[in-house]
Amino acid sequence: MKLIAFDLDGTLTQHKTPLEAGNRAFLSLLAEHYRLLMVGAGDCARIASQMGYFPIEILGNYGMQYARVDGTGKLVVLREETVYCDREKIAATVEELRRRFGFTVYRGESTLFFPSGCATFPVLGTEATLEEKLAFDPDKSRRRALLPEMRAAFPDYEVFVGGASSFGLSP
Repeated sequence: MKLIAFDLDGTLTQHKTPLEAGNRAFLSLLAEHYRLLMVGAGDCARIASQMGYFPIEILGNYGMQYARVDGTGKLVVLREETVYCDREKIAATVEELRRRFGFTVYRGESTLFFPSGCATFPVLGTEATLEEKLAFDPDKSRRRALLPEMRAAFPDYEVFVGGASSFGLSP
């Protein structure tokens, strides 16, 4: 059977918003003929919840977690890798980058850490509104321009332009 992989945020849904009925119906039709895989930066539980526990395979945390939502709507985690993360060093580097890039105003947390060892640099903070996130860098050009400096600052991580207004760090 052939596999079709999707990205959730910004593709099938807006950033962290529920899967709409039309896209759910579309996925149901595809599932009759293909294996479906949702790929995302968030953890599998968040992705499953956002999708309303649609039966699908999920590759979360930049590939560090693999799960399946079964036909009863239960999330079954099949693989979960964790790597040590020096949270203090990452948080200090994020603060240095905030000053350098002028991202000193934010709401909520400055850095988001995941049990997998992945981290997120949410430019607007963890409590920014969806509208603020979507307006910040709609074509991702602002963050793409900063990628070389971000990658140099985190040599032990893969650094991605993530979400609507963040950078993702994956071991």
